Amino acid sequence: MTGRYILGIWGKNTYPEISSKSRRSFFGSLCRSKMVNDVSLSKLSPYSPKNITVYCFGEENFKYISDQGFECKLIEKHPYIWNMETEWWRHKIEVIKCGLDDGVPAIYLDWDCIATKKIPDDIWDKLSQKSFIQSHLKIYRQPRAYWRPVNKKFIVEGCFMYFGKNVANDIIKIWDKSSDKYLDETVVAKYIDEINGGWKGEKDYCSKYEPYFQIPGAHRFHSSNRDPYIFFMHIKVKYVGGTLNLLKKGKKWEEIFV
Repeated sequence: MTGRYILGIWGKNTYPEISSKSRRSFFGSLCRSKMVNDVSLSKLSPYSPKNITVYCFGEENFKYISDQGFECKLIEKHPYIWNMETEWWRHKIEVIKCGLDDGVPAIYLDWDCIATKKIPDDIWDKLSQKSFIQSHLKIYRQPRAYWRPVNKKFIVEGCFMYFGKNVANDIIKIWDKSSDKYLDETVVAKYIDEINGGWKGEKDYCSKYEPYFQIPGAHRFHSSNRDPYIFFMHIKVKYVGGTLNLLKKGKKWEEIFV
């Protein structure tokens, strides 16, 4: 079994139509400036997947990513469709929907989720042994899963999501009914709860929906300690620039990501 990796780009560098005092306006600009470094780091990784398709909102974004050597598909000429202050991550769900249209299994990656080791040749076979949708659990500081009676801080980790089939339309239906239309991780977590017959605890979740490898992080829940099974890392903004500088100075990739 084989599949593809899908990534997305939307938005622009500044948002004069959104108040400069808005936290989400700041977040949007930060995401774009950080993404430039993330793209550079992804290109420098000797283990980045080759079968990547980037789905783009905006002709300038399409040209930028194409110039970086990635295979691209243009979703929309405008850099965004949904409100960038209240529905930023709705674009991500549209990227996933477009990336799964032909029925090929896919892994969605955020730009800052970087392959740091050789990805096993049987990754698709391994992932297919569990549910058609998989993502690690993330523990937020504040409750996000508002529909649950317990464990409201546990939702999915949106930087890496595996899809064995296209369920984006079902996720979009949940998004449209949601009172919080900002975070994609919340609606994906609710979708998984629904197909699972409700939240049945972290052990039940991990047995069905946790990928077989880890993405390390302080706020992630893992069912076991499996250090050899780390192939991707979610690189925080404060580390990306420093990592690029080390690589430019001649430090080897394996010396940084031991």
